[in-house]
Amino acid sequence: MVAIPLEAVNAAENLKVAAEAAAVKIISAFDIHFPLPYRICVTILAGIWAWGFTAKLLNSVKIDVSLLIRHSFPKHGAAGLSSARSLHRDIFHFASILSLFVFGSWVLFALILLRQYSNNDFDIMQGGNTRVRTIDLVPVSTLFLFLASFFIPGRGFHSAGRRQFLAIMRRISVGGLDVEGRFADVLVSDVLTSYTRVLLDLGVAVCMFVAGTSCVGKPDRSSCSGPYVTTIVLSIPYVIRFRQCTIDFQRTGQTMHIANCLKYLSSLPVVFFGVLQKMYKGVEGDNGFTEAMAYKLWIFAAVINSCYSIVWDIKCDWNLELLNSSPLAYKHGGLRGVLFFRPRIVYYFVILLDISFRLLWALKVTTNFRFIGDTESGLFGLELLEILRRSVWMCLRTEKEWITTHGAGNLPMVEMETFGHNN
Repeated sequence: MVAIPLEAVNAAENLKVAAEAAAVKIISAFDIHFPLPYRICVTILAGIWAWGFTAKLLNSVKIDVSLLIRHSFPKHGAAGLSSARSLHRDIFHFASILSLFVFGSWVLFALILLRQYSNNDFDIMQGGNTRVRTIDLVPVSTLFLFLASFFIPGRGFHSAGRRQFLAIMRRISVGGLDVEGRFADVLVSDVLTSYTRVLLDLGVAVCMFVAGTSCVGKPDRSSCSGPYVTTIVLSIPYVIRFRQCTIDFQRTGQTMHIANCLKYLSSLPVVFFGVLQKMYKGVEGDNGFTEAMAYKLWIFAAVINSCYSIVWDIKCDWNLELLNSSPLAYKHGGLRGVLFFRPRIVYYFVILLDISFRLLWALKVTTNFRFIGDTESGLFGLELLEILRRSVWMCLRTEKEWITTHGAGNLPMVEMETFGHNN
């Protein structure tokens, strides 16, 4: 066995300490220069832009998204344009205005912050949650005005789309489901499950503002998102979809909706054990329950939920035959008879991306990447990746819905009997 010199060991340890210190500085800089209100705005904007590109992509293969979601345009709004083309243009216009507003606000915030640096006011640079200052009014008011833009009265600023979205949100918030416009309700509800962390961030931002805590720096999650609040907020989107699945089962009697219920129920233990893990961090309960036990239960629940969700995405949401053993599945290369996107390798890439992003939580298990789930920058990155995964998921989910309800369009009808009418 070769002996490692003590100097080399000490040098490695010093290098590790220096790297960790540099990481802390970067993380602190991220928290200060990109406060929570701006991150909430950006994640919502990312979803809007992704929806616009999804509608544009689907329109390019002759899938009319506006018809599927029963979106109505103003009489003067779609002159000379197909409804699908007008839809993504409206989305892009809406997103562009909001993006310019948020970016302009952030530039103003950065200039004020730069002035703080020039005045040697380093108190605000510590990343602590001190009292609200004038500088906090910029990101806080930006978030407020950003959210208020969805509620602007009148007929301007894409009122038709905003009204439809708000109507859907009101309906699904109580677990409702419009039978006639079912696809739009289900689509928004599924997207909401990808925004669970954003909903929690929004609650933290509001709590900090009410408590008079500065949003510049690391958010005060310990005071503003206790275990009970966190569990409830993170569970709401899954409970909404669970309720909708029960409505579908009562309406159709199809047992696949029960299986869908179980999929969303399997998400709740992941939330519960994740919160429990933080509750018992560094302590042991009266009943002998420890953080390590909660951690193992969380991993087990996450594996079950991820595998269930991946299978459901491929087999039910996209109606692909990759997991089937029939000769027809072999004939279609594990895909299906009707494909709108070309080349076919796109579908395999999407499947691989969906599986990879569904398993991103596994990074928290590895020692080298555990910081991702413990830092604001890491959480923000995971949120953006989930939005990307959801937008890709929506492309194939909408394609499947179009084939199920409208046939193959201008494509040859190949093996259409393989398509069920379940969702």
